[in-house]
Amino acid sequence: MFIRDYEEKDLSEILEVFYNSVRNIRSYNYTREEIEHWAPDEPDIEDWRRSLGNSITNVAESSGKIIGFAQLTKEGYIERLYIHNSFQGKGVGSQLIADIEMEAQNRGIKEIIVYAAEIAKGFYEKMGYTCLKKMRRDYNGLIYNNYVLRKKI
Repeated sequence: MFIRDYEEKDLSEILEVFYNSVRNIRSYNYTREEIEHWAPDEPDIEDWRRSLGNSITNVAESSGKIIGFAQLTKEGYIERLYIHNSFQGKGVGSQLIADIEMEAQNRGIKEIIVYAAEIAKGFYEKMGYTCLKKMRRDYNGLIYNNYVLRKKI
C-alpha cells in the first residue's frame, strides 16, 4: 500500500470506495433510510469534485486500485475518511490519518477536529483524538448522533 495526493482522475474510484464503505457498514444499527440518505444513488459529482479539490485529500492505493481516502479542510477539519470494506481493520485508515496529520503540521495547522459518526468514534479515540461532546445533527432532515473529537498536533 502506498499513499499519495488526490488527483482529479481519482474521483470515480473515490466514489466507489465511499459507496462500498457506507453501504457495507457492519455492526451498527443504521436504517436503510439513513444509509441511502448518507450515500444517495445519485451523488453530486460537481460538489465532490469541488470539495476534494479544495482540501488536502490523500488516497491509499494497493495493486493500482484506490482502497481508501482521507480529506482534511484547510482549516483543519477532517471532512471524510473512508476505507473499502475489504481493507478495513488492516491499518489503511490509521496510515491515512497519520499522513493527513503530518501534512497538517507542515501547513501550520495546530489541531484537527472531526465530526465523527458513531461507527468511527472509537477509531479516532485510538488515534489519539479526544471526544469533546456528543451532539445530534440534522443532515437534510435526518437526525444523526455525531461526536466532536479533537487532536492537538
